[in-house]
Order: sequence, then C-alpha cells, then structure tokens
Amino acid sequence: QGGVNAYRKFSPDHKNSSNAPRTMSQSNWQIAHRRSSTNSTHAFQEISGYFSDEEIEAIKQAWRKAHPKICALWYHLNDAFWDAAHKPGQLHVVKPSNIEIVFDDQDFVLPVIWMTLPSGRQLVYPDAEVRNSNFADGKREGRGLYFNDNTQGRWRPVRVYGGLICENAVQAVARDLLAEALLRLDKAGFKIVTHTHDEVCVEEPKGSKRYELFKTLMNRVPDWAEGLPITAKAWQSN
Repeated sequence: QGGVNAYRKFSPDHKNSSNAPRTMSQSNWQIAHRRSSTNSTHAFQEISGYFSDEEIEAIKQAWRKAHPKICALWYHLNDAFWDAAHKPGQLHVVKPSNIEIVFDDQDFVLPVIWMTLPSGRQLVYPDAEVRNSNFADGKREGRGLYFNDNTQGRWRPVRVYGGLICENAVQAVARDLLAEALLRLDKAGFKIVTHTHDEVCVEEPKGSKRYELFKTLMNRVPDWAEGLPITAKAWQSN
C-alpha cells in the first residue's frame, strides 16, 4: 500500500526521476520483464525510472483494481486499529481473517495495541497513540496512529497504516505455518539441520524413502488455517 513515493523508493535514481525518459521501448520493457523472473528488485528499479508520476499512479490503481481482496484487507485492518485506538478494551475482529485487535491502556506502563493472529499468537505495538503527523509529500498534516518500533536497533515512532499491518500479519502467519511444520518434522524423526524464512533443510540417511512424507508434513494445513492454500516444493541431493 502506498502512492507514487512508495514506488519511487525502490529506484536508486528516484531523486533524479524528473530527468528520466518518459517512455520505454517495447524491447527494453521485454528485457526488464525477463529479468524480473530472476531478479525482480533489479527489474523494478530499472522500470521505475521510465515512468512519470502520473503513469506510476495509473499502474498503482490498475494493480489495486486487479487485487480488490488484498486492498480490502488493508483498509479493514487500518479501520480496526483506528477503532481500537479510540475504544480501549473493546475487541475488534477483522473478517474473514479472524484477526483480533484490542487497545490496552491499563495493564502496562505504556499503552499497547495487541493483534492476535489466527494461530493465537500475538503481535504487540507498544506506546501506541494518535498524534499530529506530517505526510510523506510534506504538504499535508493530519492525525496519525503511531507506535514505537525497534527493528533498526533503536526506538522510533512509526505510523500505522493498513499495508504495514497487513505485511506484519502475513509474515507472522507464514512464520507460524513454518513453526508448526518444524514441530511435525521433528515428531516424525527428521533431523532438522537449519531453517530460514520459508525453507527447511533436513538430513536423511542415504537411500531414505521419506521424500514424499517430508512434503506431506510441510503441506499439512493447521486447524486454525483451514482453507488456506499451502504448497511446498522439495529437492534432495547426496
């Protein structure tokens, strides 16, 4: 979720975008498109410099029109956070994801917003409050919902918006799916060597016939994620 500035942010030359050519030849577009299959970030950076702000806005709107359910989740999560911030202690449920949002200004030194995932695990947004804010374009002011974040090694205020909340929820649910898969693999006797993001590496004796079992355990859908499409690819080497 974001506007033209979010699009430009990925381009190393976004500060000089006003000097970039306004059109892109079909051959260059095809080259960039092919590159996207192997290095999408590089292709995105290359393409972004060729479009005017108006063209980027059109691309953004076309993407949103093609993905209405994703956009709806952004807005539902954003509304739930704002409603929670104005109604402490009241539970807000975001359908159909069944994500629960509640603002707690009583039980801790600082007010917090809790987001309970379908798995039951909770994410916390500390020191949450509504305050005056300046928007990214530097031309608008308004009220914004903020929390303190320390992902960069220091506490800093971060503005809450639907796209950010959705990103947090999606990544957290992906983690919960992997964590449950790890437990299943361990229970089945697989020797887990390492795991990273959405990948698991196990060691098996030579001649092992448990390749399909490995995939089956990785693809099993937890009760709390019923209906969620899950699939996994696997490979083996000696």
